Order: sequence, then C-alpha cells, then structure tokens
Amino acid sequence: MHKACGKGFSPVITPDIVRTGVVEGCGFHPRGEATQVYALHHHHGHLSLSGTAEVPLAGMFIEKTLTVDQLPVRLVAFGRSYRAESGGAGRAVKGLYRVHQFSKVELFAVTETDEGDGGEGGVLDEMVALQEEICADLGLHYQSAGDA
Repeated sequence: MHKACGKGFSPVITPDIVRTGVVEGCGFHPRGEATQVYALHHHHGHLSLSGTAEVPLAGMFIEKTLTVDQLPVRLVAFGRSYRAESGGAGRAVKGLYRVHQFSKVELFAVTETDEGDGGEGGVLDEMVALQEEICADLGLHYQSAGDA
C-alpha cells in the first residue's frame, strides 16, 4: 500500500459487509448453486460478505456524479475477501490453493473512458507498471496476461 500511495493512490480500508445490490451491480451473482458470495442470514438478506475489495470501492461511487476535473480517482484498498466457491468452483485451476477467506491489496480507479482504456499513458498502464514494480522489488517471477 505504501508504494501505491507514493504513486498517488489514496488508501482505503474496505468493509467486510456490503449491500447485496452493490454485489449484483458489480457482476457477482449472490444467489444460486454456483455463487461465490456468502449471503448473510435471511433476516439480513440484503447484506453479503465482500468477495473482493473492488465491490465496496465501486459502492462508494453509487449515485455520485464526478466532474472531469475530479478524475481520475486512484484508490488502493486493503480488505478481506470471502469466497464460498460451492460445488468445487476453481478446482480446475491447477496449482492454486483455494481458501474461503483471505486478505489482499487492490488497486482501483475511476477514469474517463479514454484515460482508463489502456491507451498509452493511461491509468491502466500506471497500474500495470506499479504491479510489475512490486513483483520486481519482491524478486517474483511473473507473466503479463497481455497488453495493458
């Protein structure tokens, strides 16, 4: 987080519990057999455990309008992630140890379309470069999954 803050990202510690509507709005399906989302007790059916820090970060911007002058918004979050992964989801990914709860740091940005789409010098490029720098500093070997 320290390195990201040094690159202009603002730190956020995200909550573990989020509104189910926010989870759905981020593309997760909190109901059904294949869900990765832990829904809370039926008395609190509108609440779920966060599957990733991006969910509450995206929720911060619900019903908010940002002006171009306020963009880009760069955030770095530390949060816990909860994954139900019922039915053996993720079993086909060899070499990974799957757990139901873990903590991680996430980079998140809100940008104008042309600034965040991976064009040269965009925020996505900045985020990829930061991740590569962190891996290099740690002596980790990695492969990039494609152009940023």
